[in-house]
Amino acid sequence: MTRLSAWIVNHDSGAFCLRCVESLGAEWKRAGGAPDELEVIVVDSGSNTDQSRWWRELRALGARVVVRDENVGYARGMAVARAHSTGGAGDLVAVLNPDLCFLPGSVARL
Repeated sequence: MTRLSAWIVNHDSGAFCLRCVESLGAEWKRAGGAPDELEVIVVDSGSNTDQSRWWRELRALGARVVVRDENVGYARGMAVARAHSTGGAGDLVAVLNPDLCFLPGSVARL
């Protein structure tokens, strides 16, 4: 299976982001993807509320969490995610919003 790198920019939406990552992981597994073929990078872009609880839970799921002290915006947040990605040629990149939830069968279509 092709390796997938998923990039998410978070700003005060940790609960949604956690649900997104949980649903992605479940669907990746259902589609037959190996855990080491899925990379999730979450960039927290200067959240105004304490997101540390969500960061811990995301890290426990294997996500790489990059915390920025200032709100760098969505596009620059994605550039930060790209800089932290270990993806290579031929890999898929999913540019995601934190409020996205993967439905059964959705990842298999990739």
